[in-house]
Amino acid sequence: MANKDCEQGCYFDGSRGVYMGLDIQKLAESKGWTPDEGIITDHKHEDYHEVMQEAEDWLNEFVVIEGCYWGYNDYGDFGLWSMVAE
Repeated sequence: MANKDCEQGCYFDGSRGVYMGLDIQKLAESKGWTPDEGIITDHKHEDYHEVMQEAEDWLNEFVVIEGCYWGYNDYGDFGLWSMVAE
């Protein structure tokens, strides 16, 4: 499904460190993702990074913007980036 309300750019900067995973989960949930185990808020939980990855994967599958991907840039920021170098 295309989601026109998403714009390219940084959504969460790398300075958030391990806490960025919660923001990624909440972003995906706001777009319709329903995590099996619920959102994991504790970055020390053994499944935290796995659920964060599930949220990122879900965004790339269901919140599709042509020519873009959800993920990290070279600086560790998470966002919606162009697949073509500008």
